[in-house]
Amino acid sequence: MLPDEEFGRNGTYTPDLLAATNFGEILIEVASGSPGGVDMSSLIQEGLTENNLCFRTTVYLADDLSIPGVTAEERNKAEEQARTIASKFIEHLKDLSPLDRGSILIDGTRFEYEPSPTQQGYHSGGVTAFHCVRTEKHKLKLLRELEHKASKQRKLPPEKQAIPFIVAYDNREPELDPLTAHSALTGSRCCYLAPPEMQTKYYAEKRASYPEDLLAALSGPWRRLMDDWDYGPNSRCYKQDFGALFEKEWAQYLSGVLLMHVPEIIQWLPNPYAAQHLRTPQLLEIQLPTTPNHRGTLQ
Repeated sequence: MLPDEEFGRNGTYTPDLLAATNFGEILIEVASGSPGGVDMSSLIQEGLTENNLCFRTTVYLADDLSIPGVTAEERNKAEEQARTIASKFIEHLKDLSPLDRGSILIDGTRFEYEPSPTQQGYHSGGVTAFHCVRTEKHKLKLLRELEHKASKQRKLPPEKQAIPFIVAYDNREPELDPLTAHSALTGSRCCYLAPPEMQTKYYAEKRASYPEDLLAALSGPWRRLMDDWDYGPNSRCYKQDFGALFEKEWAQYLSGVLLMHVPEIIQWLPNPYAAQHLRTPQLLEIQLPTTPNHRGTLQ
């Protein structure tokens, strides 16, 4: 771990980590994505404990509280609403006998309660309402964060700017799934199930044209990575676009992106389109999985 003034005083930028490998150093900037949903369970448990209420409770969240917030404004609004609802529920329990059981609906959120089978009250969890995952918003949030981190690479001291630069993203936002992250960075894919002759015609009409830089990567040392990503003219799915690593100018300052999803899914995406001085094929050999979904722990 690097202290803030490792590369100099007077506000000189220093990333979070430095990794030593057998082919040289790697600079790593760390980012994280926190859960965007409300923590109603903690609010209820706190109320039960503080007021010595001996109930077992369950919650069924209202539609609006079931959708994790993406922006800070959305999250703050939902958290305030959750605190108000939880407080009303605790006040309701205070007026009951410890032997009472039943349910109550508060602003669209339903709570069930019954006598606790133990000597103290506890919240047993709950469920969210059915909702569609806002894939596009979660994707754009990830890309904004990566763009912000990539912009820091140019603030490194000149003698450090040729060192491979990676962003490690600790994703604890459950609705930002590995497939969304992989598509955002390496491109959207579409499969068409039909007889071979219909597939050939359809792909010829819909497949995105492969730029020269991408074709060069397909024939160079990055070919194995491109196969893992299912690129190329013989891919199982055709490409609709080529993702942020290829299409966004800021991505040229990233040697790669490491994503760690809960629970224990690792995504390692070396960048074959990084600026020449940051494009390091040895990043393919550091024993991290380059396939889209890989379960396992980082040792």
